[in-house]
Amino acid sequence: MKDIKRYFLETGIPFLIWLGILFFGFWLEFSSYQKPAKHKPRSCSSQLLAEFEQCMATSAHEVNYSKIVDSDTRVLVFGEAHASVVQKQELIDHMKELANAGFTILAYEAMPSSKQYLISEYRAGTLSREGLAQEFRALWGYDPEPYVMAIDAALEANMSVIFLDTDLEHVDLSLPNWAELELAVNKLREAHWVELMANICKSDEKAKIVALVGSAHASSIKLQLSQNVVATKTIILDGGEFFYDTLVTEAARHSHLQDKRLIVKTALPGAEGDYHLHVPQANQATIIGKRN
Repeated sequence: MKDIKRYFLETGIPFLIWLGILFFGFWLEFSSYQKPAKHKPRSCSSQLLAEFEQCMATSAHEVNYSKIVDSDTRVLVFGEAHASVVQKQELIDHMKELANAGFTILAYEAMPSSKQYLISEYRAGTLSREGLAQEFRALWGYDPEPYVMAIDAALEANMSVIFLDTDLEHVDLSLPNWAELELAVNKLREAHWVELMANICKSDEKAKIVALVGSAHASSIKLQLSQNVVATKTIILDGGEFFYDTLVTEAARHSHLQDKRLIVKTALPGAEGDYHLHVPQANQATIIGKRN
C-alpha cells in the first residue's frame, strides 16, 4: 500500500484522485457481488429449518422470470393450491412479464381439452365472461373468477389459452381402494396433459407454455415432459390465504418474511419444484397440510 501511495505522489497524481480510484474499485467489486444474488437465487437444500431459513434469508427477494427461466425452457409449470386466489394472482399480475420472457401459451389443468371450443367462442364474443365462468364452476368446482382473470390477462398479452384435462372421471370415495383408483385416474390425466404439451412443442418450435396445475402434479409433469425431450422448469406457488405448509412458508414466518414476495431455488429430496415462489401469507391463512 505504501509503495502504491508513493507512486501516485511521485508521479504528481493528487492523493484525492488516488483515493477516489481506490474507492471506485471497491464499489465495482461490491456491485458485482450483489448483482448475481439479485436475480439468481442460491440453491437451498437443507431439510433442517434453521439452515433452510438462513439460506432463504440470503436468497433473492426479487422475482424476475426472464432471469430465472433458461432460454431453452419450453414449459414452465406452476404448481398451485386450487383453492388459493392469491397464488393465481401471481400469474394474473405478471402475465405480460411471462409473455415478454417468450411464453406464448397459458395451459390449464382446470378444464378438459374437449371444451377447448369455449376459448374460441369467448374470443369471438359469442360466449360471455359470465358464461365462461359458469362452465368453470360446473366442471371444476373451485372459484372460477381468478381462472377467468388469468385467461383475460393471457389474451391481453397476446397469448393463446389451452385446456389440458381429460373429461373428469369421478372416483367413489366410499370404495376401500379409492386411493388406488384416484392414482390411476391421475396417471391417465397427466399422460393426456403431457401428450398435448409435447405435441405443441414439437409442432411449433416457437411455442413456450406456462402450465397451471396442482402442485402435487408438478414434478411428475416435468419428468414426463423431459422424457419427451421437452425442457421444463417447475415453480411451486407457496403462501397466500390457502396453502400447503412447506419449509419455505415455515422459514418465511420464522424470518418475519411472511408478508414478502420472494423466490427460492430448492434442491430438497423429493421437492415438487425447482423453485418455490412465496407470495404473502394472509394473517388468517388456512394451512391444508405439510409438503416439501
